[in-house]
Amino acid sequence: MQNRFISIVLLICLTAPVVGVVGWLQLQKKAVRKEVKHKLMAEVDRSELVLLKFSTEDAANKLEWEHSKEFEYQNEMYDVVQTETKGDTISYWCWWDHEETALNKKLTALTTVALQQDPTHRNNQKQLAQFLQQLFFEDIPSFAFVTSGNGAGRYAGTSCLFLSWNSTPPSPPPDLG
Repeated sequence: MQNRFISIVLLICLTAPVVGVVGWLQLQKKAVRKEVKHKLMAEVDRSELVLLKFSTEDAANKLEWEHSKEFEYQNEMYDVVQTETKGDTISYWCWWDHEETALNKKLTALTTVALQQDPTHRNNQKQLAQFLQQLFFEDIPSFAFVTSGNGAGRYAGTSCLFLSWNSTPPSPPPDLG
């Protein structure tokens, strides 16, 4: 029971920093969005905006919309101030949101680490799993599928489908008196 409790506490200690930082970045991202919206409402000068022109097909395929007034294009975030459509061309006058772009890049990097796509992190996780497996679990049973000449098959080997908990008592027994 004590080992299970220690394992749970260790797991919480390993995941809490990642969850905390990701949550903090999400809150910071919302604050930046709100700040940018207030800047846009204060009538931004046209010289501070970026003009992006797309065909209707390119706009549908290349832009990842967050909502009706914000999209991501080539890993950069833009807030739409004005839209003009002329024939097959759509022009967006946008506020180039550098702060939100930087936050998205940090969030992507943290997500990569959290999802174990980082080779160093993946190797550390593998070593930790091997260590914990040596402490708590017996060997994993092996299975083989044997086929006969007529195509019929059967399982050979053990019928155990789960890892068993090593429950051997400590030797010598602890003195509880």
